[in-house]
Amino acid sequence: TVSVLYCHLSTMKSVVRILERVCQPKGLKVVEFGCGGGVTSRWLKGKGVKEFVGLEVSEGAVWNLRDRGVEGVIQHDVLKPWPAACCEADLVLGTMVLSHIATHDLPLFFAHASAVLTPNSSLLCIEQYPTHPDAYYTPHELDTLTRSNSMHHSVMYNDEQFLAIEFKKM
Repeated sequence: TVSVLYCHLSTMKSVVRILERVCQPKGLKVVEFGCGGGVTSRWLKGKGVKEFVGLEVSEGAVWNLRDRGVEGVIQHDVLKPWPAACCEADLVLGTMVLSHIATHDLPLFFAHASAVLTPNSSLLCIEQYPTHPDAYYTPHELDTLTRSNSMHHSVMYNDEQFLAIEFKKM
């Protein structure tokens, strides 16, 4: 168990390092999907976001986040239409979440995420690098899936372990 926890903490430290390079959320309305343990949520709040809305499917995780002082998290399945509180987001962000969404559900996910974005806003996903053993989707697969929702992507960051992809409405 200790090695799994260490790997997870190491992974989240890497994600925060990547966020520092590719994301400037100060003054933005940010919707984070898949808040999990709240590492990214707390990072966002510390960066001066104008408004934060978190979507997390696990009721236990929502309660844990609230206990840790992370307000604005709603228990919600991202495969259902997103709550009104998410509308007009400047940034929708998910870290290590796409791999938890089945391939056949990704078009629905992208449709819901796209629906809450304002013009010129972004969906930013940080995932395991496509050649990493834990990765689920290649950039080509994501390109095919997002085009059906009138979005295109660009790679903001990549190394041997992680890939940060920005999606924008076309």
